Amino acid sequence: MSDDEGNVYCQSLAIARMVAINHGFYSSDPMEAYLIDSLVDGSVDVVNPCMGDMLKGIPDADAFLARIEGLVKVVEARMTKHGKKYSSGDKLSMADFWCTQLHLNHIMSEHFAYKDQI
Repeated sequence: MSDDEGNVYCQSLAIARMVAINHGFYSSDPMEAYLIDSLVDGSVDVVNPCMGDMLKGIPDADAFLARIEGLVKVVEARMTKHGKKYSSGDKLSMADFWCTQLHLNHIMSEHFAYKDQI
């Protein structure tokens, strides 16, 4: 990614955080920032181990789904505990966008490697 001034940016999570901060989808509160970051980083930890298998065409839907179910349980437990509308508090955040893209880009996509197994 580059901007109008010729600055080049790399690392998708860092770019996503920058955009979230610039547009009000990140928190200046340290605990809320932790909740956002832990969910985003945790979702990366869920998906990355399975990506290589998906790209190689190795059908291990059970491992992927177990990881996704674990992430969903974390989100549900967190939201039950804090009782707020969104994953990290009262306000829509980068974490909500990140989990949505995980769902739409991987699970709901017609190109999802494991679509025939779930």
